[in-house]
Parts: sequence; C-alpha cells; structure tokens
Amino acid sequence: MIGWRAGLCRQLADAGFHVLRFDNRDVGLSQKFPEGGYTLADMANDSAGLLTALDIPAAHVVGQSVGGMIAQQLALDHPTRKRGRRGTRRRSRRIRTPLRATHLCRRSHGA
Repeated sequence: MIGWRAGLCRQLADAGFHVLRFDNRDVGLSQKFPEGGYTLADMANDSAGLLTALDIPAAHVVGQSVGGMIAQQLALDHPTRKRGRRGTRRRSRRIRTPLRATHLCRRSHGA
C-alpha cells in the first residue's frame, strides 16, 4: 500500500480523520485471484464489508485510479456508507494501469 504518501495520511490524521488504507483484490499483499472474474461491484462490496468489520457506519471515501471507480460504485451500491466521495485520476477508457488501493477515512469522535 504505497500509493498514498505517509505525509498526506499524517495530515489527514492531524486534521482529525482516522485513515484506513488497504489493498484491493490482486494488489499488494491481498488475496490473488488468478482467474479474475470479479467486478467493481464486488470490490465496492469488499470496501463496505471492511467498514462493517471495523464497525464504521459511514466514511469519507477517497480513491485513486480504479479506487476512484470503486468509490463511485460504493456510493451507488451502498449510499448510506459514504459521507463524501472524492476520486482522483479515474479513467473512462480501457484501464491499462495496475489497480490502486482505495482509502477510507472518517472523522474522529463521529463528527
């Protein structure tokens, strides 16, 4: 999970956010799926599942590249789980770059 610089994450934490960074399927140290066969909706469900597992009802969601598309899908499929969404460098044409991790943040103390 090196797509987001530690300094940026530190700035977000200093501003009162809890920062969660995780690798999507087939990226970094996550589970590998040799045959593929999953969709953006599956990956958005993974993100919603992580929020559930961590007992986070809703979060500000930031995604880079494919992570931005996953953030959009999360907003569509799980609208109550997002407080805000920000995508960077999303692509509408065929994807030719590796998948990037999605990042979820939430304000401290339920703010």
